[in-house]
Amino acid sequence: TKKNKNSIKNKKTSSKLIPAPISNCAPPPPPLPTSFKSTKPSTKSENNQIGMYPKLVDQITGGLAKVVQKATDAYVFQDLPECGVLTHTERLSMKLLDPQVHRCLLQLPAWRPEPDRLESITFSIRDEANRKRPLMSAQLQRGGLILKNAVGKTIMLIRLPVHSADSLGKLLHPSQATLYKLMRCPSGPDLKLVRASSDEAVVLRVEKVHVSLQSFGKAIGVMGTDCVYWLKSPDGQTVLGHVRPKFAMKRNTLIVKFMSKQKDIQLRAAMLGTALLLLINEVYPQLKIILADTQQQQNID
Repeated sequence: TKKNKNSIKNKKTSSKLIPAPISNCAPPPPPLPTSFKSTKPSTKSENNQIGMYPKLVDQITGGLAKVVQKATDAYVFQDLPECGVLTHTERLSMKLLDPQVHRCLLQLPAWRPEPDRLESITFSIRDEANRKRPLMSAQLQRGGLILKNAVGKTIMLIRLPVHSADSLGKLLHPSQATLYKLMRCPSGPDLKLVRASSDEAVVLRVEKVHVSLQSFGKAIGVMGTDCVYWLKSPDGQTVLGHVRPKFAMKRNTLIVKFMSKQKDIQLRAAMLGTALLLLINEVYPQLKIILADTQQQQNID
């Protein structure tokens, strides 16, 4: 037994001393560098192709951004803000705060305000049925008006058209997203307020009727206009309100009337914006010229 154990022990020690067989396989290749650059010089056409990719990506990204922005504006900015006060009134009055500006506009066709005084021309909008309480103000600025509530928050922007003969202007959300456009009808003096969308759905129909044909009586010469503007439903069958001059000795106030059954705040805000566009285009057409001049000067600058 001792001999067997010694022989087994000698076999184990001898196996440890036997060297491992040499492999005929080639050593593994070294690891590739992390940043590999080809030593082959790139041709001019390859450089042009490489340079085209960032431009193409920028164009695609810019196009997608515009589509997303338009979709976002149409979805998010479809209501005018800060106009809840219109729920509690049925008759508004609009009047220039400075009576001297009113006289200059009506009596001096060549009159122009100083450039730095343009924003001082302001219309006061008051609740006629509640002790003439001030509700809003419409202030002139380059290209149109800005309508604010009593605490100074913007309700809408009113802009005149730049190159369109069929449009009297548009109503914008404070974010400058266009919501409505006031357009001329193809035939006759009537107007229509349409949504600024692909289908241009009609929101209001504006029917111009001479005052002498109305029960208001004849008031030719009041604020330079002798007509009433009926604000009607899209089908033209329902009267939603009207815009007319106030019959007073001073002749410098315009009345916006909402029918009591029509309580939609957004529709009332659209009617008020329409009245402001009529104020610039029909009642004080000289303001339209002044604003067009300032807009042209801004484009030159």
